Amino acid sequence: MVERLQEALATLTPRQASCLHARFWEGKPFKEIAEAEGFTTSAAIVTVRNAIIKLQKYYIKRGWMEPPKEKAICTKKSPPKRNRKKTSAKKS
Repeated sequence: MVERLQEALATLTPRQASCLHARFWEGKPFKEIAEAEGFTTSAAIVTVRNAIIKLQKYYIKRGWMEPPKEKAICTKKSPPKRNRKKTSAKKS
């Protein structure tokens, strides 16, 4: 299992690998990772997310993992939009 993980991690870009390592092995928050790497917090989040997706695809391609039932990593759904009636401003 460790050999498979090392093989999959070798497919990541250096930036993805360093962000993933900092996040999960060192336990750093995204803000701290972003400061150390020299980019924004949102870029750090996206980099880690893309690294996880890339590892997931690698595992699925090799047959080491079943594809997830849901297509997205994040299963949180956005709230429904509110239907507001348009009101015209009354002139006094």
